[in-house]
Amino acid sequence: MKIIDMHTHTGNKRIHLALATLERMLKKYGIDNAAVFPMFQDSCDALVEESIRNSKNTSGFFFPFLRFNPTEMKLGMLEEISPHFSGFKFHPRAENFNVFDKRLEKIFDFIESTGKPVIIHSRKENNCNSDPDRLVRIAGLYPGINFIFAHFANDSDEFFREAAEYENAYVETSIVSSPKIIERRVDEIGAGRFVFGSDTPFSDPEIELLKITKSRLTKMQKESILSKNAFTLLKRRKRRQYIRV
Repeated sequence: MKIIDMHTHTGNKRIHLALATLERMLKKYGIDNAAVFPMFQDSCDALVEESIRNSKNTSGFFFPFLRFNPTEMKLGMLEEISPHFSGFKFHPRAENFNVFDKRLEKIFDFIESTGKPVIIHSRKENNCNSDPDRLVRIAGLYPGINFIFAHFANDSDEFFREAAEYENAYVETSIVSSPKIIERRVDEIGAGRFVFGSDTPFSDPEIELLKITKSRLTKMQKESILSKNAFTLLKRRKRRQYIRV
């Protein structure tokens, strides 16, 4: 069964983790490909620089995602570098921004035009910027963007009730999940709305995989979560031109 990990990180000044080391860690557990983006960096420029270094990997194992602070990114720069990436990563708590800030509309309009997915850090952390119950509404504002809510959206009942209404709201399985929890949420919104993520190195890929493989989901449901849904999201499709009046 093919496995695509949609949540992995390279390092920073404090945690040194190179792409080659990360690839060996993931392959040890049968992971075939992985989305990768940087850990927290000291600045938006450092996030972009580390993302660009990841994009230059030639092994074919990684799908590089661009992690950036949208309040500090110039639209022209984003347009210039985005072709090198398979998607985008936002961390509203670590980079301290509000996804509903009106000043970000042109950034989201451009992302929508690329057809590439956005992974958003989403947990209950005493910080409204990362609260999944609030973040889920971004899927309704930009129906042309496939949003992947990380860390199982904190397994929030309110999130899952609202996410059921948005076909472009997906859930990544790392950290706040278990086999039983995954089974219950798949029953609610379907296996087609989940992607596997390990959050390596913050979590362990073996443990995160066991949550899927030890569940009582069907083989077809497991295949959807472990690779098929991710593969569909990673297909590059140009969408309509973005226009914000």
